[in-house]
Amino acid sequence: MCEQFSQNGATPEIRSILSEANSKYNGFQMDAGDKNPNDISPVLTISSNNNIEAKPMAWGIPEIENRKYIYQVESDMALHERSLRRCLLRYPVAVPVTGFYEWKKEPLRKKWHKTYFHDSADAIFYLAGFCRHSDENGEPVDHYTLLRSRPNKYLMLYHIRMPLLLKKEEVRDWLNGTNISYYLNRQPFRLKAEPVGTSRRARIPKT
Repeated sequence: MCEQFSQNGATPEIRSILSEANSKYNGFQMDAGDKNPNDISPVLTISSNNNIEAKPMAWGIPEIENRKYIYQVESDMALHERSLRRCLLRYPVAVPVTGFYEWKKEPLRKKWHKTYFHDSADAIFYLAGFCRHSDENGEPVDHYTLLRSRPNKYLMLYHIRMPLLLKKEEVRDWLNGTNISYYLNRQPFRLKAEPVGTSRRARIPKT
């Protein structure tokens, strides 16, 4: 589920968020476009003075002991596993997107049908997640993971899970962490499915 999402730079809101995040990033400047696991992209979080701000974060929370990364977390697991619950409640994030991709395997063949899911009005929406702060080679780095939940009746034709979705007007409520349980358990809203074609499936790295 959601092994790739899009941040279309033609969308004014995406350009604005990207510009703000780039102003805080000391490394290379991030570009808009499709994002894959381990990529750095702009993510919304809440500041100490309760303002929404865009920060650069890497997709995937490192598990040092297992030498793996957590790219997606089941919503119910995030509530019950202690370390994940702590990050979820203290550091929720919202990832601005113009859409995301799913792959459905063609029976008895090695081909995958790629589908792009986006808002019917072509507005941006958000993928809910949480972040964890870490230190790499003496430099502070923020990593995030996405939450996934049961699919709505439209997306279940493509996958058994889907990202936890947020509308623009819900972002502040999510980032404030006041109604986490509500968003984790509600039915996701509908998106438009647009076939992209047949392609190799994007696979999440195992490292």
